[in-house]
Order: sequence, then structure tokens, then C-alpha cells
Amino acid sequence: PVRRLTTTPEDIINLNPSLSGDGRVVAFETTGNLAGISGGQGFRAIRADLSMVPPAFAQIGISRAVAPAVSQDGSRIGFTSTEDLVGTNRDRNSEIFLFDDAIVSQITNTTPADISSGVRDGNVQPSITDDGGIIAFSSNRNLTGLNADRNFEVLTIDTTTQVVTQITSSDEIVGATEAKISGDGSHVAFVRDESQSQSNLRDLLLYDRNSGGTVTVATSRAGLSLTYGRAISDDGSRVVYSAETAPLQSQVFLFDARSNVTTQISALGTRADDVPLHPTISGDGKRIAFATRRNVIGGNIDRSVELYVYDTPTGQITKLTEAPAGATAAVVSSLNDDGSIAAFSFPRVLSGSVSSNDLADNSEIYVAIIESRPAFGTLTVSNGAAHGNEAGTDRTIAPDSIAIAKGTALATTTEQAKPSSNGSFPLSLSGTTLSVNGRAAMILYVSTGLVTFVVPPETEIGPAEVMLTNAEGFQSRTNVTISASAPGIFTLSGDGLGEGVVLDGDTLLSGPFDPTGGALRLLVFATGARGSSDTSAIIAGHPVMVESIQRSRDLPGLDELHVLVPSDLRGAGMVGLTIMADNHESNVVDVKLNGSSERDIIINELLADPPDGSSGDANHDGVRNSAQDEFVELLNTTERDIDLSGFQLQTRIPSGPTDIIRHRFAAGTVLPAATAIVVFGGGNPDSANSAFGGAGISKASSGGLSLLNSGGVVTLRDSSSMVVTFLTYGGSTGLHGDANESLTRSPDGTGNFRLHQSVPESEGRSFSPGTRINGTAFLPRPAISTILISPASLSLTLGEKFLFTAKAFDHNTQELSGVIFGWRSNDNAVATVDGVGLVKAVAAGTAQIIASARGVQSTPAVLTVSIPTPTPSPSPLPFPSPSPTPIPFIVISEFRTRGPRGASDEFIELYNKSDTAIAVGGWKIKGSGNAMTVSTRLTISAGTVIPSRGHLLVTNSGGYSGSILGDQTFASGIANDGGIALTLPDDSVVDQVGMGSGSAFREGVHLAPLPSDADQSYERKPGGLRGSSQDTTDNFNDFQLISPSDPQNVNSDPAPNPSPTASPSPSVSPSPSPSPSPTATPTPPPPPNPTPFPSPIPSPTPLPLPSPAATPGVVISELRTRGPNGASDEFVELYNNTNLPIAIAGWKVRGSSSLGSISTRLVIATGTIVPARGHFLATGPSYSDSVIGDQTYTSGIASDGGIALTLPDDSIVDQVGLSAGSAFKEGMHIAPL
Repeated sequence: PVRRLTTTPEDIINLNPSLSGDGRVVAFETTGNLAGISGGQGFRAIRADLSMVPPAFAQIGISRAVAPAVSQDGSRIGFTSTEDLVGTNRDRNSEIFLFDDAIVSQITNTTPADISSGVRDGNVQPSITDDGGIIAFSSNRNLTGLNADRNFEVLTIDTTTQVVTQITSSDEIVGATEAKISGDGSHVAFVRDESQSQSNLRDLLLYDRNSGGTVTVATSRAGLSLTYGRAISDDGSRVVYSAETAPLQSQVFLFDARSNVTTQISALGTRADDVPLHPTISGDGKRIAFATRRNVIGGNIDRSVELYVYDTPTGQITKLTEAPAGATAAVVSSLNDDGSIAAFSFPRVLSGSVSSNDLADNSEIYVAIIESRPAFGTLTVSNGAAHGNEAGTDRTIAPDSIAIAKGTALATTTEQAKPSSNGSFPLSLSGTTLSVNGRAAMILYVSTGLVTFVVPPETEIGPAEVMLTNAEGFQSRTNVTISASAPGIFTLSGDGLGEGVVLDGDTLLSGPFDPTGGALRLLVFATGARGSSDTSAIIAGHPVMVESIQRSRDLPGLDELHVLVPSDLRGAGMVGLTIMADNHESNVVDVKLNGSSERDIIINELLADPPDGSSGDANHDGVRNSAQDEFVELLNTTERDIDLSGFQLQTRIPSGPTDIIRHRFAAGTVLPAATAIVVFGGGNPDSANSAFGGAGISKASSGGLSLLNSGGVVTLRDSSSMVVTFLTYGGSTGLHGDANESLTRSPDGTGNFRLHQSVPESEGRSFSPGTRINGTAFLPRPAISTILISPASLSLTLGEKFLFTAKAFDHNTQELSGVIFGWRSNDNAVATVDGVGLVKAVAAGTAQIIASARGVQSTPAVLTVSIPTPTPSPSPLPFPSPSPTPIPFIVISEFRTRGPRGASDEFIELYNKSDTAIAVGGWKIKGSGNAMTVSTRLTISAGTVIPSRGHLLVTNSGGYSGSILGDQTFASGIANDGGIALTLPDDSVVDQVGMGSGSAFREGVHLAPLPSDADQSYERKPGGLRGSSQDTTDNFNDFQLISPSDPQNVNSDPAPNPSPTASPSPSVSPSPSPSPSPTATPTPPPPPNPTPFPSPIPSPTPLPLPSPAATPGVVISELRTRGPNGASDEFVELYNNTNLPIAIAGWKVRGSSSLGSISTRLVIATGTIVPARGHFLATGPSYSDSVIGDQTYTSGIASDGGIALTLPDDSIVDQVGLSAGSAFKEGMHIAPL
């Protein structure tokens, strides 16, 4: 807080205070009569005793006293006066006077050169020691007989013995002035002007009174000056001064004799009308006060004069005043010994308004109590290479790694350490030391704001305290976490960003690098990685092998990583490189990879951020959706067709460790030569839409692409998981995914990526999925003119097979190679054909077999199927019939290999899909790693029986977290990228599933590893209450990812098969008269708890009704409870899942709220028939789509309710729920729209 010491009339001025070292006495000059002593007009020298309340003012004399020199206790005050204060200065020469316990004495007595020069000749600018015994001053008089030329020299006088000593000697120059003696009397600082007339260029020197030596602090500095009061610390080691660094740009400087270093304290801008800085120093040398009208720490918008204090131990600057704009006069300040008190003169408007602006700058004397410095400063410690730019949130450091500490006033200078002969580095640099948990750390570099050090190798893992002590003895500290590894990669910029410090491991040359050939080894300079038990690297989002980590021989804490770069990354350009060490992630650095970027398939266009509004409808389904309109366009750059069956489109964050499968191409997917295929995030894209130029169109099989606007890595892998092509965008790549337009190659197929609208050929379009940038189609190349099938005709008998062949020819009748043909039969009831042209005769009749490729169809081959003529059956030999091959009624129905509690939160569920209980005692569950290693995880206990339609649940004893108890446990976990098999006791495989190409167990296309430690699992379709009976011997087709998981044990309710029959299906007898819509009699649903051997039920005789009873072959196939026009923009679509038309007149569509209340929304009209494999559409009151409904309803369906299709008697045929409270739902409800 600031308090006003003087309160005088507005025309009075109070100037140039000096504060005693103990802070109890202030001496200053004033034109007011503060002591109440009569006398003449003019200035009076005043002594104020601050220990009294209110302060007591004593008049020293009627005289000027410019910044009087005050002893430590304030009992002695030296000052200059031209007055005859004690009757011994009748010539009014400038003399030094001493006030000592109320007695004033004149201690110098000289004569001016002549009467006219009396005011400028004499003795000036006294400075006093703490005990008041020695006064230093400047004089142009010949006091000792050594100044005959009458230059200004610096002298000292012993106030007790009156002995005068001249400590400078100059000839024919202005000389030495502004003498400042230290409190202990050991040193005197002074300014020297070596010109013959007063100059702006001056020197600063420091004289040692004990040794007689002089140190030059500054030479020929423009505007160099010392303040009126104290400018030297009590021990003489520090001197504060001001000097110009440029015209009209004065700064504050501090010289420290202990290190012989000068530090610039301020960084002020240019100002023509600034006041003198008048920097003064505390007795302990740790605080500096100065005044300026320029901005120091911001906020001085009105450019008023303000007083600041700089604390040398902490490097902090504090503003002591908050003056109005009218305060513009010079300010002189003084500090006590410990810098806790400042006395200063300041324009009176600091205390409030004045009657006239002319009086605003008249000064009063103020005293401020300065806030004490904090006990500790703050530090920020981070990895010395990453500088806090690690890709993840982890900010730990590792033992024996290089780290940095950031703060303020960490060191008094900037210095780079040098190693000793044994390679170690100093524990103290420029007076700065640092410890971790009390252990001294080697220091590599220091500056005011940053210290680089090596974490002691012995540092314990866990919490640690880092303590830094600067040369002032001030400590800064922080707490950090120590990890065994905490990687960071050094960069050329030195700030953890940009190009990494990386060399070719063979040539030791810097980049760019060419990984063509797969033999490129990079030498990556890092820190904090060496203590890792599991280290990997990621380049352009792809894991690469770290072959070794070595300790640097030249620099403690430096790691050298040897990284093998696969040829897949050739031509990737500038990409990101990160290190993973025990799941700790480094900063991302840039590395440039050259080589050919040509691939058979390339990513040609990508849209992560669809434009807003209708212009963002990239999939042309009429709705802009930020997720569904994302897309990736792949281009075949070759002249051959490529089979994409099982290829995977994956994404990951730029530095993420795991690719996530977003789309797996279905079996039989072919990308014709030189054409494109587009994968959209979702929606309803129409491949026949001309906007796509005839390109292949797919939707992400996972339900979305999840392309981050901020950046990511998109990778295409083949069916064996090998990288085909990839794209890294965002971050340092310069490819911006958040621009409301796509990234596209320009030119298509060969160019670099650019924003779509920046390409002139785009004509302002934001994207062009399936087509070139200009909207034209990617045409197959070479084009096919004709396809011929051989043979052109063929006859087969029932059950026979035959392999057709096809050839493609161009317009020159030249046969084309590299063509993949698609095959189809026009009548699968007569003959089927597979993907390679293998035909099977299945019924008598004629069928056409057609081959197609690159948009061209062949002339059909004609196939005639006949029934073979029967031949007499030979008499059977009396041998026993062979035993039938057992059907694998027990299947793996649900499993997870990681869960909420991590890798051991596992279970495997088995399902009996038969109607008979099955004993599984002695059966085994086996696990496979990703390298084909197989071991038994569990042998099922003897006597174990799985009920019909029932389950058996086995769980990991070390981590399973589910609420359903396991029937049996296993201890050794299943690899997330491995596989599982159920086997008989003799190890014959009953069922198997795989999650990686290296698994020994899998059927067809394997599943992807589970992506995270979440409550999710793979469940065999159809799943839930409908059982898990689908088994096409293809894991990808048979399983679905569900969340949350839904394990069942042997005590859980049986789950029926989707279409088991508990009794023989009744047949339909012919009606007496033709029926306009014949239908099959429905198959009754299974009972809730089927018995192992149900008794046959006689077939009923159907009645000859024109509309037979309803069949559950009609299902709710699509629904919407809200749409573009709001909550009433609804529809319900029904689908006839049979090969016969079904009459549904009188059936009902019923709705449920989320609380279970039910009402009928629609009764289907009389005569309504749903054709075989056909649809019926019921629409709501605000339905907006272009397809016209078959019937409408007026009462909407709740978005969190449910829908049921019922018979006229309200028996439910099918139902779907959108919340747990809905009366209608099957198994797990779906989410509200």
C-alpha cells in the first residue's frame, strides 16, 4: 500500500527523498515549511521520522538538498548546499554538509574559481556509508593538491578525522562525477566523461577501496547516468544504472561484480517525452526501483509516469503506483536495505484532482510498503526434447533423460555447459543448481527463463520434487511424475516442433530419406526412451520397428533409436514420426520420405468435413449429414482389375497406436482397371446416380468412417492386412481436413493433394466422389469391346457341375489380360454359378449364363439341364451303414478378449442351437496368438451339459467384470488379435473364430481386434433372444459387434432359433376355387421352452377361405419416427419375406410410448396384399419423402417409444422398440432417432 507522507498546499513541491537503510527516516527537500520554523523563502532540507505516528518533520536547514545521503539508521545525513548554513560558506561555494543528531557541520571548505562560477564550482553529490563515517563526493576543487587542472574528481572524506582522499585522477577532461559509496564503504561507483566538454557518451567504473583497483563496468554508453540517491548495494557487488540502447530508448541495467556480468533489466520502447528512469537499488542488492511513462508490464494506456520495483531473485516486476494521465513529472525513489519500503516523490495528482492542471505535477513525498517476495518461485518441468508438445496428455519425465525447467529468474546469465574430461557436466552453472528428490542434477544450459538438466539416473519412479536455486539463493520448485520411460524426439527448431533430428543410419546424412527397398534405417535422436520395456515408432500413422536403443557416448540422457522403415512408406512426403515407450507417447516430429508414391490403388479424394447445408450432401441422398456424407475415394491406377474382397479401410488419429476398421469390402467386390470406388460414411447413396460417374459405391460396413476434421490416417489394407496405400492429413502435413471441402489429388491419380475448390477444373465444386475433379467419369482402361463365353451352349444333367471360361477383347479384337469377370445365371432355380464361372445344375430347364467385366456383358451362354435316366439300383451289400458326420450344434456364440477392466476382462459363451441337450464334458477351448501359437485355455468339466437352446459361459478368473456369473473359469487370456476354437476331447475343431490374419483359428474373413477396453463383445448373429445360430463358415458375416455385451450362462433362459419348427409344417390343400392371392399356411413359432423331443402334431386341414390366416413372414423392415419436417415426418415400411403374396387386410400398426401406453395407429385397409418379396408403406401426417405411401395414419409414434405389427386380434407379428420403457421390443432396444 502507498501512503502519503507530505500533505502540502498545491503550489508547494517536495522532491528527491532518500530513505535510511532501516526504513525509519526519510530526508528530502521541500518549498514548504513542514517543521514550522520561521525563515526565508525557498527550499528547506527536511528529516522525517517514520517511526512516529504521525511522522515527525525536523528541519535540517533552509537549503536545497538534492537526494541527501542518509546513513543506515538515519542519524547522519550528508547533503550539498550553496547556502551559508553555519557561517563558514560566505562565498556560497557548493559544499558538503553533515547533519548529525540535529547538528549541522560543514565538512568541506573550498573557494570557487571566481564569484561567477560559485554555483557550479565546488563539491557535489555526496554519498554516505551505513555508519555515516565516510562520504564520497565529486569535486572540481583541489582539495588534496592532486587536482590542479580542476577537473571533476571523486573523493572521500572521513567524517570523524576530516581526512580527504582523492581516488580518481584525470587530465583535460570533464572528469568523474556521480560518486556512490557502498554501505560497507568497500566500493565506490562513479561516472567518467572523457570528453573535454560535457558529452552524452560516458563510462561507468567501480573502485575497490581495499585493493585500490578499478573495474570498468560500461564504456562510452549513451545517456549513462546514476540516480541521485543510492545506486550501489551495501556490499558493493551490484551497481544499477540507466543508459540508452537506441535514441530515445533508455533502459535499466544491473552490474554484478561477482560474475562480472551486466544484465538489462527493462525492455522499454521508444518515447521522446519520458522522464529519467532514476533506477535505485536496495541495500541487499535484490530490488531495484525505477520510474517511466513507457509500458513496462502492460496496462499503462494513458502513458502517465509510474513507479516500478524489479525483484532480482524472482525476476518479477511490480507496479507500485496507479497514476492518472496528468502525472508526467520526474520521480525520484529510494529503497531501504531489504527493499520492503520505498520512499519517492510523485506528482500530487496521485492522491486526487488539483485545482489547476499547472499544479498537477507538483510533487508530494510518498511511502510504499512493497509486497514480500514469495517463499518459492514456480517451475514447469517437461521433456527436454518434446518441450511439453507430447501428443498425449502424459507429461512425465524419465530417469537419466534430458529435461527442461522453465520459469523466471532461473539464472543471471545465459551459459552453455562444457563437459569435463570424464564426460560429466557441472552440477552448478552461473550459480544455478538443480536437484530432483534432493539429488543434484547435471546442468547442460542455463538462461533467465530456461534450464536444461539431466534427471539423475537413480531417481525413483513416482512423484518427485524438482528444486532449482539461482545465484541469488532464491528457490523455485515443482512436483513431477517420474516414469521409467517418457520419450521425446529432438527437433531442429529446439522447441519440440517441426522437423526432427533424424539421420540416415547408414550414411549419417539428414533427410529426405528413401525407404524404397525396405532397408532404410533411421537414427532418431531422442530422450526418455531408453528405460522402456516396449518401444515402438509410428511413421505416417503406421507402426514401424525400433531395432535398438543406444545411449549416446557424448551427451548424458541422449538416446539414439534405430528405426527400420518399410518400403510401404516410400513417397509419403512430409509425415509425422512419434515414439511409443511403455504406452507413453512422444511429440510428433516431421520427417520427409522420398521415393515413388505410385501404388496399384491410391486414395484419390477424401472428405472429412462436408460443407454446411444442402451443398454438403456428398452422397446425394437428399440429406446433408456430417458423418454420412464423409467419403474416401479409391482409384485403381493399373490396367488390370483388382479384387477387393476382404480389403479393409481403416482410420486412426495421427499418432494413435491402433487402426480401427471402418469398412471391409464384401466378397466379390472388384475395382475395374482405371476406375474408382467410393466408400461413404452412411446414408442412402444410389450407385446408379449419374453424379458418381458409374463408380462403385459402398457404405462403411461399421456404420461410419469417423474421419476427424483435425486430421488422421486413412489406410487401405489387403485381405492379409498388408498396407496397400494410406493418407495422412491434418497437423503438420498442411492438408486441412476442416475446410468444408474435400482433399483431392490434382491431377487425379498422380498429383499432390489440394483443397478441391482450389483446383481450377473443379469450377467451384467442393467435392467429386466417383468422378474426376471436373466431374467426368473414370472410364475403364483399357476398355472392353466384347466378352465371349466358352462354350456358348451346354447340356448338363441334374447335379452336374461345369466350369465356364470367358475372354475379353478390345476394339481391335486383341485379348485383354488382367480382367476379373463377374458371373450370373438368369434363373438360379435351374442353375447357379459362382464367382469363377463354376455352374451347378439344380433343376430341369434352361438358363442363361452371363459374364461381365468393366461395364460390358457377354452374349449369354445357353445351359440346358435335364433329369438323368434312372438305372437299376444294385442290391446293397450286407455291410453296416457308416455313421453320419456329427453336425456342430455347439457354436461359439459370444466372446470378448478385452473389456472395461482391460485385457483380462474376457469371456467366451457357447450356444447349443439344437433341440437336444448336449454333454460337453472333456471338450476344450483353445486359444491362438497372432503367430499361430496354440494352447488349451480350458478343458470343460466332466458332466457338463448345455441345455437345448441354452448357453455355457466361461470367464477369465483374473479380470472378468460382468454381472452374469461364469459356469467355469480359465486363467490364461486370449490375444486380442488371435483366435478361439472349441474342440472335441481329441482336438477336432467344432467351431472357431479369429481376430487376426496370424490366428490359427478362423473361418473365412477374420474379425478385427476389439478396438478398446469397453463393455462390448462379438456376438454370433442373429443374437439376443433370437439365438446365435447363423453359421456360414465366415466369421465376418456371422458375428456382429454389440455394446454392451450380453453374456448368458447355463442358468439363463433358452434363446430360440430364428426359425425352428416344433412340429411338422402343415401343407396347403388346394382350394375349391382359384384364390387371387395364394399363400402358404404359416409355420407356428416354437414354444417358449422347447422339449428335446417334441411330439408330432397332426397337420390341420386348411379351410377354403379367400384370405388365409396371416404369416409371420411379414416384418417391419424400415421405420422413421422423426424426419426433416419434424416429429410427424414418419413412416413404417413392411416387407414380405416369403416367395408368396400375403393378404394383410385388418392387420394393425400399433404404437407404444416410452411409458408402455399402447394405441392403434393404423388398421390396414381391406383387400391389401403385400406381393412376394414386396413392401407396404404406411406414412405419418407430415411425411416428406418422394415415395408415396400406400396408406396414412394421423397419430404419430413417439421417438422413444415402439411399434408393433399385429394380427386383427392384436397378436404380435413383429415389433421394434426405441427405449427400455416401450411395450414393444425384441431383445435390446435401438436408440431413439
